Amino acid sequence: MKTAANSLSINALLDRFRPGMRVFVQAGPSESIALRAALTARPDCARGVTFTGIFIPGVNSFDFASLDPQSEALSSFVPPSSRASFAAGRTQLVPLHYSELGPFLRAQKFDLALLHCPPDHDGTFSLGLNADVALAGVVASSETAVLINPQMPHTTCRTNLLTSQAHWRVDADSEILNVPSDATDATSLAIARHVVRFI
Repeated sequence: MKTAANSLSINALLDRFRPGMRVFVQAGPSESIALRAALTARPDCARGVTFTGIFIPGVNSFDFASLDPQSEALSSFVPPSSRASFAAGRTQLVPLHYSELGPFLRAQKFDLALLHCPPDHDGTFSLGLNADVALAGVVASSETAVLINPQMPHTTCRTNLLTSQAHWRVDADSEILNVPSDATDATSLAIARHVVRFI
């Protein structure tokens, strides 16, 4: 990897977006607040772009398909925030079991994969808060941009992203996605008591 030559600002990354692009976004708890803010400030950059990610109800509340009337999104979930774009035909639901998502994504063709990671260490990037299908998106993409956030925790994954797999390094320092929970009913608390033993 060429390091400095491949460093981009987040606005320079958005300058590379073009109508017809297919972009894989690492979502779930790893959704980037910095990316979301940059796109909100410059929604025209998303015109004609299709964003694919695992946008989880109760976790992800940003609707990529709402950025522009010609933006689209594809996901295995339709969060409440995406219902209007789903009704308008701009968000496509692909109803798959979670175990099927990796093979499905690897069979796609993306122009760009956007991963949200802590700074690299020993030649690899940790995949942060959720590894799930991140590398499947990379495998299917022509280029990969790593949104580097020092506030993202470094976690140990079975397989990390090699620094040589990243075409672009993007400064994306921002707070981590906050997922508040108000699950205080008796059933949720009973489940939590069982789960806490494994943490």
